[in-house]
Amino acid sequence: MKNLIAVVTFLSTQLFAGPFLGETFFIDNVKVEGRTLIHSCSYFSNAETELTVTFKSGPVDYGTRVFLEFGWGGTNGRTGENFEWENRAELELKAGSFTQWTGNLTQVIAERSSPQTLQDLNFVFRVEEPGKAPRYIGGPEKGDKFVAHLPTVEESPCLRPGEELPKLEELTVQVVRN
Repeated sequence: MKNLIAVVTFLSTQLFAGPFLGETFFIDNVKVEGRTLIHSCSYFSNAETELTVTFKSGPVDYGTRVFLEFGWGGTNGRTGENFEWENRAELELKAGSFTQWTGNLTQVIAERSSPQTLQDLNFVFRVEEPGKAPRYIGGPEKGDKFVAHLPTVEESPCLRPGEELPKLEELTVQVVRN
């Protein structure tokens, strides 16, 4: 009877928890910290977000390069349409060690004269090891992407002259399956 219970417990953890354990593993290897600021306290002008993206990996070959391929997701306030991968770009991350790479992004996410508001950073990592084909990491399965939810404009502080910048806060990162 004990063996039967052990087998059922093992199988249920493998069948039901397996995909979630994989996602948790990848999310633990990605960290996004950020802050959103409004640069005028009396009259709304622009809201800008500053992000630091960190990717951790197991040991890789010397000379490995890691790129952040990203685009912005958000909403058009005039039409109500959502968009993903707006202003698609890439950024080579700086190696901090053989297992960690970091990069910084700054982006205007809301402008007084524009109906668009950026709400998410959609991204994948492209890992280029010497002599090997590039590989993409966006989650546990091919076609997945990471999504970091940005601080909202409504909850962001305005920055008065001479004030210190608020600290970066860790943002929620999710794996989205295509």
